[in-house]
Amino acid sequence: MELLIPHSRVEFDEVAIEAVRSVLQSGRVATGEKVHRLEVELEARFQRPFACVTSGTAALHLTLLAFGIGPGFRMAVPSFICPSIHYCLEYVGVKPVLYDCGRLGIGVSSESLEAAVTGSDGFIIPHTFGFLTDFDQRLMKGRLCIEDCCQATGAMVDGHVAGTRGQASIQSFYATKMVGSGDGGAVSGSPELIEWVRSRSNHRGHDDLICRYPYSMSDLHAILVHAQLEQLPRNIDLRRRIAERYVSEFSDLPIETPAITSPSVWYRFPIITPVPRDKLIKEARQRGIGFGFGVRTPLHRLLNWDPACFPNAEKAMRNLVSLPIYPGLKETQQEQIVDLIRQVVTHP
Repeated sequence: MELLIPHSRVEFDEVAIEAVRSVLQSGRVATGEKVHRLEVELEARFQRPFACVTSGTAALHLTLLAFGIGPGFRMAVPSFICPSIHYCLEYVGVKPVLYDCGRLGIGVSSESLEAAVTGSDGFIIPHTFGFLTDFDQRLMKGRLCIEDCCQATGAMVDGHVAGTRGQASIQSFYATKMVGSGDGGAVSGSPELIEWVRSRSNHRGHDDLICRYPYSMSDLHAILVHAQLEQLPRNIDLRRRIAERYVSEFSDLPIETPAITSPSVWYRFPIITPVPRDKLIKEARQRGIGFGFGVRTPLHRLLNWDPACFPNAEKAMRNLVSLPIYPGLKETQQEQIVDLIRQVVTHP
C-alpha cells in the first residue's frame, strides 16, 4: 500500500537535478573532485575536517579501526539506537556495554551512561532524533568518545555544533536523513584521523597489501549531499515550524512531546501516548499515514539483557511513535496527522 503521507520524504530541486545531470554527462561518477569539494564544504560549515565514505556504518567501522579498537575492548553504547552500531562492534570484535536512553528515547540517562562507561574503553554518544545530547565531558578522560550525529546534521546550541566534543563523530547521508542522498556518510575529527580514514576507505590504486575497504563515496552521491547542504538551514526552520504546531496541538492531550525549546534540528518528532505503539502505527497505516518506530527493538532486547535496567527504552519500545516531520509536509497533511492522533488517543 502506497502511503499518502509517508513517514519520511526527500526532495530535490531543479538545481540538484541539473547538478546530477552534469555529473552523469561528464562520465566521471566515481570518487573525484565533487567528493573533495563536499569535504571542504562540510569542514567550513561544521568546524572540523571531514572524510566522506559510503554510509554512516562505514564511518563508524573505520573510526573504530583508526583508534585501534578491537578484541578485548569494551565500548559503552546506547540500547535505544540503530542496530548498525552493534554491527560495527561485531566487525571489530568488541563487546558492547549498554546504557539506557533518556525521556522520549532522546539522548542518554546520565546515571546509566556513567555506570556503563565505568570499566569501558570508550563510549558512543547519540544525538537521537536530531536532539543535541549533553554529557559530562569528564567521562572522556582516558577514553574514546565517538559522537553519533547521523540524525543530527546541523544541530547547534550556543555556537556549539553537534559532533565537536568527542575525539570523532560520524554522519549519515542516507535518503531519509537531514542531508539525504541515496546513501553516504562521513567521519569528522583530527587531521590525523581524517588522513587515516581516507587512506583506508578506497581499495583501488594501491601497490601494497594494507587492508583497505570499498567505502569511498561517489561523485554522484557527493553532488546530492552538497545540494541538500545548501537547503539545510531552511529545512531545519521548516521542520521546527511543524514541531511547534504539533506541540501546540497536543498540549491538551495525555501525550509526552519534546520541549520546543530543545536544541534540535527536528529530524524526528517522537511522542509517547497511552496507546500501544504497534496499534497506533497500524491505525495510521490504514489511513494512509506512515508513523515510525523510532527504534523497532532496542539492543538490550536483542542481546537478552535485563529489561529492568532500561526503563526509558522499555517505555519507548511500547509507546513511542515518530510522526512525519519534513519540509515538504503540507499543512493539510499536518492536520490529518493531528486529527488522527487526537481521535486515537481520546477514543483508544
